Amino acid sequence: MAVFLIDTWVPFKNRDEGNERIVKRILQYGAKHPEVSKYVMSLRYFKQSIGGNPPGRRVLITEFKSLSDMDAFFKEIQNEPEWQKISHEWKNVMDQTTVETMIWNDQHRKLWTEK
Repeated sequence: MAVFLIDTWVPFKNRDEGNERIVKRILQYGAKHPEVSKYVMSLRYFKQSIGGNPPGRRVLITEFKSLSDMDAFFKEIQNEPEWQKISHEWKNVMDQTTVETMIWNDQHRKLWTEK
């Protein structure tokens, strides 16, 4: 059963551009670090377009095969200097009052529609 780490946030007003730069670095991090990307099954980023409160929410979804893979991933990056810099810069563009982190498990995956 897969585990989805779901991070949601709204960037501070006038920091959309900085937010996008940081998220691109997060998305590119795995390609530069195959030793940690081996734990990640998928990584997806979304921007809310209609509805919701507050508007403009961002969602980063990281899929792992298991909780132990997620733990191994975070153990490997926790002291890695490049990741620490990215993480610090990311926190500076997001309104901390809007941040949510959740762990979701897939259900009925064999019935999902995927292409």
